[in-house]
Amino acid sequence: MKTKDLNQIQTWLKAQTWYGSSGDMEHLRRFWHINFGKRPDFKPNFIVPNMGSIIRCLSNGKGIAVIPDFLSRKERDSGNIKLLWEGYNLIENTLYFGTRKKSIYAEQVGMIQEIFEREMV
Repeated sequence: MKTKDLNQIQTWLKAQTWYGSSGDMEHLRRFWHINFGKRPDFKPNFIVPNMGSIIRCLSNGKGIAVIPDFLSRKERDSGNIKLLWEGYNLIENTLYFGTRKKSIYAEQVGMIQEIFEREMV
């Protein structure tokens, strides 16, 4: 990564053990496209059900995955997983939280909104 040789970086990254989720590989595709200008030409070695499973796998062994930072903050802070590379171009996703003005679930919606606001800091 220090050499900034994109071909070397891609070759090294592709040689690693990759984890992905069964339903959403969009994070990997976007990361690869923004940093290398093309789609990834490989598939993850292991497909697990969700991002939480990826984080557990990374915490218990070796491997690489592209996951949102807010989902892995606790594990990174505790040292269970490490940030390898943010890429040359950062990806930012905007999360929109929409609700009805009047809902019989206003209390539950408020709790969820509070969790989002607390976790997004």
